[in-house]
Amino acid sequence: MRGSALGLIGAGNLGLPFALRALQAGRRVVVYDKCESAVARAVGEGAQAARSIDSLLSELSATADCAPATVVSIVPNDAALRNVSDSLLTAAISASLTGASSARPVHISCSTVSPATSRAMSAAHIAAGVDFVAAPIFARPENMRNGEASFVVAGDNAAALALATEALTCAGKSHAPIFAHLRHSHFSSHAPPSSPPPPPQFHVLSAHRTHLPLWR
Repeated sequence: MRGSALGLIGAGNLGLPFALRALQAGRRVVVYDKCESAVARAVGEGAQAARSIDSLLSELSATADCAPATVVSIVPNDAALRNVSDSLLTAAISASLTGASSARPVHISCSTVSPATSRAMSAAHIAAGVDFVAAPIFARPENMRNGEASFVVAGDNAAALALATEALTCAGKSHAPIFAHLRHSHFSSHAPPSSPPPPPQFHVLSAHRTHLPLWR
């Protein structure tokens, strides 16, 4: 959504060009990174700095006009994602208890992590009232700068998937938006308890093309 705020945690080799793509698309980008020089580079291109993950979420919630605060994280590994998520969920719970935010925040994780970590993060986010979308990146920095990155987008909440698709699309060239549901039939009352769940559906969201499902 042009003009709306987007939070970014991680302004490194992929995070910085992602921020630039979002800024060029008209998004307001609020950036947090432990590395001050990385934040300074993003601010030099027009982004807004956040002192912490807590202040990043507070800034997004204050300007969201009842829309969910949307945060993209691009961090290097499982441990970094866990640390970021711990801070983000603590901030989200605090904001919910104080009434500072009424909409469920959306965390879009663009890191490539193990399936076990992704499942654990999804469960932790649900417990904290935050929607989690896994969207690992397939790109080199130059691909991101040129709008040629691809993202595998998966999650349980259709509205969160739509927001994730919009956020990732704004980092690339215009194309037909696409999102897919990560469906679990054992959550459905229509499926017999003994039925094994069908394989989840994953789609690739590309900054310049749309692909068919990888697996269905």
